[in-house]
Amino acid sequence: MLKGLFKKDRPKVLIVDDDGDVRQVVRSMIEAENAFEILEAADGETALDLVYKEQPALIILDYMMPGMTGADAAKGIRTLAPDARIIAFTAVLKSPPDWADIYVDKTDIHKLVPTLRLEADAARK
Repeated sequence: MLKGLFKKDRPKVLIVDDDGDVRQVVRSMIEAENAFEILEAADGETALDLVYKEQPALIILDYMMPGMTGADAAKGIRTLAPDARIIAFTAVLKSPPDWADIYVDKTDIHKLVPTLRLEADAARK
């Protein structure tokens, strides 16, 4: 019973990236924190389905994906979960995009978990 309560209190993080290796590295980094419930999607369409069903608080969103881009997915996410915080996590863009709340360049991956912690703390207040 306590385990279920603890899990419920952990914010959900959705990792959206078409590269399975990137998703695995990000998942491993976040799991080390033991503070988040982690979801994954390999494309924008799957991400939108998970956002609808799971209502994650934080979404790590790649820009360049086949089919739906991160910018297109962000539009749908804003409709389905307007309070979710979107972190653009990409090496393609060189400045923060208007469709994201936060921008972390993939070359600065070490900044990702501290950013998640800050955003989760802000959401709790």
